[in-house]
Amino acid sequence: MTEDETRAVVRDMYDAYARRDFDRVAARIDDQIEWVIYGPRQIFPFTGPRNGKRAVLEALATIAKDYMIESYSPRIVVVDGDRAAVLSEVVFRQRASGRTLNFRIANFLRLRDGKVIEFEEFVDTFDVAEQALGRWINLN
Repeated sequence: MTEDETRAVVRDMYDAYARRDFDRVAARIDDQIEWVIYGPRQIFPFTGPRNGKRAVLEALATIAKDYMIESYSPRIVVVDGDRAAVLSEVVFRQRASGRTLNFRIANFLRLRDGKVIEFEEFVDTFDVAEQALGRWINLN
């Protein structure tokens, strides 16, 4: 893929996710995708590695069940051939508590034939875990 094609696919996928158009998101995910969101599974059960489109869609459904997207704004998109790095500002509302979580996410993607084949997500999980729990985490 050219860098312009990569950039167009990434922008389309993030736009679809922000608009909650999960069919369009699914269309951009390869059947054999390798996916991981790094984070504490006890607090965020959708984190961890997922292999294959079905497993990824199940993780996304878990996110949608627990959180409502208030905003999802890619601020920086860097493309190098078939790879992209995206830094986004995100606001989620936790459905169970009504708490608002504000954080930044860094994603790293690799694409082939217009679909994402690799996806890694990093976030300051300590910060977002405290927001989700509604309290400071005491390490003593």
